[in-house]
Amino acid sequence: MLLPAIAQADAPSAPSSPAAAATTAARKKKSSVPTPVRTEHEEPVNVTGQETIYDSKTDTFVVKGDAVMTQGGTVLKADEIDIMRRDRKARAIGNVHLIDPEVEMWATEGTIDINTETMVLQNAKILAKQNIYHLEGKQITKLEGQTYEVKDGYFTTCGCEKGTPDWSIDAKQMEVNVGQTGTAHGATFNVAGYPVIPMPYAIFPADSDRHSGFLSGREGQSGLRGFQWLQPYYLAINKSSDATVALDIETSQRVGGLAEYRLVNGKDDYLWADGAFYNESLRSNANRQEDIIDTQIADPHIPIDRFGIIAMTRQHLTENLIAYGDTVSVSDSLYLREMDVWTLSRGFTSGQGAVNFGSMTNAPSDFGLLYEMDNAYARLQGIWNQDLIQPQQFALQRLPDLTVDGRQELFNNL
Repeated sequence: MLLPAIAQADAPSAPSSPAAAATTAARKKKSSVPTPVRTEHEEPVNVTGQETIYDSKTDTFVVKGDAVMTQGGTVLKADEIDIMRRDRKARAIGNVHLIDPEVEMWATEGTIDINTETMVLQNAKILAKQNIYHLEGKQITKLEGQTYEVKDGYFTTCGCEKGTPDWSIDAKQMEVNVGQTGTAHGATFNVAGYPVIPMPYAIFPADSDRHSGFLSGREGQSGLRGFQWLQPYYLAINKSSDATVALDIETSQRVGGLAEYRLVNGKDDYLWADGAFYNESLRSNANRQEDIIDTQIADPHIPIDRFGIIAMTRQHLTENLIAYGDTVSVSDSLYLREMDVWTLSRGFTSGQGAVNFGSMTNAPSDFGLLYEMDNAYARLQGIWNQDLIQPQQFALQRLPDLTVDGRQELFNNL
């Protein structure tokens, strides 16, 4: 079933007064709907389903059973969709799922204004296609552009990873203008899923773009380290790279800093590198001795100046040829065991996969080239190990070697 497009001829005539003209201009200026999106919603509306009922008195189509309404790149699915053709509105009931070029929405029920692309959703969830923000609420009213009014809702811009976000805001009433700011009444600020700060009223950033600034720090107290304070600062460099630097103070042991650089151009095109430097002048001899649990290692010495480097990279040289490398290099055998912060972000691995750096008995570095083919691959790889237990001259190293592996059917099933 095809409904008429929203044509320019259907628009209201020009305002008859300067005040009306100014109001119309202000509305257009306020609207943040991009021209391509607005043009897309001027295309015809197509509705399909298992059963269609038409009410001539109200000019309404009721489509039941796997109902689907499409307009341009937007698809609305529900158990039932009622189309009020005269008012250019639609009502979706049951298992509502709306797929838009920018976002994806789920709800139990929703009312949509086709002309303005505004809607009211019940028990709704909204996810940005680029994993930029996550919005849920008992009722979500979408206004023109990317502005939402939310009742009994939840909002976070930490949508880049699965699981509990680093931060989120729960509130009885929220207004979120995506790309700018949001306001919340009766709110709670959550960290890692746990409510931390109750806020009767709050203004929070709802900008999906990254910005430089201080991140939440970490504090702690122990008999061995003393008071520990780790304060990171985030640097937004460009769309594909960023960095984090941090000051780490442990009043009974050390003062130092960490820096991490991240460059991501694709799934197999990235560089993550962490470096750290510490000065151990704060430590007493007694503190040093208490921290050396295994005195049988080849080098139980703790130097005054210490460093650690952890990095990994993948780079597509051609469509099928990948250069890669992983490294863990430290100043002394006890560095990884003594530190409790090795990298400033999650996701680092060694050549053997995800590891606990604090329990490593050697610091491996691997490098090589990988050429992928149908049902086969060729790999040139070398590995260098820094032994953290035995003398370094006994560490087994692996010179670069070439491995070819594959399978091919010959002579009908051979």
